[in-house]
Amino acid sequence: MSDPISNGTFRYPVTPELARVLAQAAESAFVPSPFYVVCRYAPGDAIMPFDVQKPVTTYEEAQALATRLGDAVYGVFGPFESSPVLDPITPSQATVAEIMVTPRRGQTMGTPFKIMGTEYDALFYSIEAVSKFLVPYYTQEYGPECGVKLMHEFETASLALIAHLPWSEEVTIPSAVAQGATDPGTDARPRAKTRYIPVVFDSDANGNVQPRRLDPAAMAGK
Repeated sequence: MSDPISNGTFRYPVTPELARVLAQAAESAFVPSPFYVVCRYAPGDAIMPFDVQKPVTTYEEAQALATRLGDAVYGVFGPFESSPVLDPITPSQATVAEIMVTPRRGQTMGTPFKIMGTEYDALFYSIEAVSKFLVPYYTQEYGPECGVKLMHEFETASLALIAHLPWSEEVTIPSAVAQGATDPGTDARPRAKTRYIPVVFDSDANGNVQPRRLDPAAMAGK
């Protein structure tokens, strides 16, 4: 796993945290086997620490991606094999290649922009959908403050659209006790969970739509 150097060892140690991230990424990969994953060797970003990339099917593709992102901090891991239940059941089924979005009003009115089918795996573009699907999930996982802030981000963004990044990462969430809880019987153990990263869309000074990642943990004050 990963690109070894001449003495047969990895360029950097595969830490338990990195191993968990790779396992979660491999388990979530709805792609044919074998495949490779490119990510950081060590945490580097508060929102997506290991910056896990979409799996690719050849080592050459993975190596080219790692080189483009920065060989010094990104590695190639694999090959991985999909579980039989995750292998594509209908390989002839058509997939979404791209979606064209045309804003109806506001600063970006009438300026279409393209969303590639592999860039996000879910789009929510009505306040009803955000209220029904996103707010309850983030409230359950991160607390009511996060749910309120997520709705505020949607309502104040330039475009009524929230997307979900398909390669969000598994991170370690501090225990409730570590976060200040004092109730008897409160679980003192940290827990691993998948942090699904929502993305809102703002417009720049030229009216171009720009995606902006949100950090659920930060919105919850954790």
